[in-house]
Amino acid sequence: MRKVVLCLIVLMVFIQSEAIAKQSINEIPMYGENHKPKIKYNVKLSQSATKLGWKYYYQGDLNTAMKRFNQGWALNPENPEVYWGFGLIMGQRAYTEKTEKNLLESIHFLNIAVKKKFNDGRILGDLAFSHTIIGYYFKFEKKDTKKAKEHFESARQLFPKAFRLNSKYPPIVANWSIFYFYTEDYKKAKDKASEAVKMGYKFNPDYINNLKSEHKLN
Repeated sequence: MRKVVLCLIVLMVFIQSEAIAKQSINEIPMYGENHKPKIKYNVKLSQSATKLGWKYYYQGDLNTAMKRFNQGWALNPENPEVYWGFGLIMGQRAYTEKTEKNLLESIHFLNIAVKKKFNDGRILGDLAFSHTIIGYYFKFEKKDTKKAKEHFESARQLFPKAFRLNSKYPPIVANWSIFYFYTEDYKKAKDKASEAVKMGYKFNPDYINNLKSEHKLN
């Protein structure tokens, strides 16, 4: 398996972000956990701030998204979506700096989101995928097979749970396919990819081509 192919697949799934410069306290989850603005608890305003966080996240402006999620957290620390946002942003930052640290933070915040909203398959699926990516990191970059196995096993257990909770959400199935690819079960990777495509998911063509050509799957 060529590392170049694997890197292409990883980049396919996440929105690429630019290298992160020095970040202000507003651009760190929970303001670095050392400071909480004195803001009155307000569920409605927290939801509004979180909505803006998602808007900027999907536009690829991760720092502004983090600022809005932080506002949402300050207004309502029980809002599960702010932790979900923290987790996804840290996962994306892992591609540009502090890979291991940021991936572990991604898992940390996604775990909090799951605990606060345990019946949401989308969050569980993202947690499974963060375990998948750090499993890849330990296996192919750090050559630490023990840690890789631990994270892959966590992902293996989480993906079915996520799918049972939200079987009509294509990214769960698509990322499940990536998991099987990284754990070298190419037949299952192809099966899940086909399932995701039938659900309307659009993969990067390179991924499908690699499933077919690199491993002679028809």
